[in-house]
Amino acid sequence: GRPLIIDFNLSAPVDQCVRSLGGTIPYMPPESLHSLELQRVDPRLDIFSLGVIFFELLVGKLPFGLPTPNTSSLEQVQQMLRLQNESPDPVRRLGIQLPSAWKYVLRHTLALDQQQRFATAAELQVALLELTRNPPQSWLLGCRRWFVERLTGKN
Repeated sequence: GRPLIIDFNLSAPVDQCVRSLGGTIPYMPPESLHSLELQRVDPRLDIFSLGVIFFELLVGKLPFGLPTPNTSSLEQVQQMLRLQNESPDPVRRLGIQLPSAWKYVLRHTLALDQQQRFATAAELQVALLELTRNPPQSWLLGCRRWFVERLTGKN
């Protein structure tokens, strides 16, 4: 019932080429899943992963689902790519009732096309700050109820 952050020590300097990138498959952007070869590090890789976390916190599940456990890493990567391609817009597919500002953030963090994501953390910060300006009261109450349910284990 407590959130944990793992996968530290996977970082590399921006614009450096690395032989391979690591990570947890459901949180990896398609360009990382496609290429296990030389790849240029870009902040949009992490922005996608952050979008997966936002979606999971807001909705209670992963945006693209999970690959089948107990299969090889290569099979899981191939399954994840299929899941991402089958549901390119998880916000629309699930019919999630969220304020438009959150939908905007999710669409610009979870975009499968890297060029459609926020280019930097600073751009994402601007969008997140917009969420703090005059949020609907019903949205705040819903968030509070959701967090209380998860913290207390009462559904």
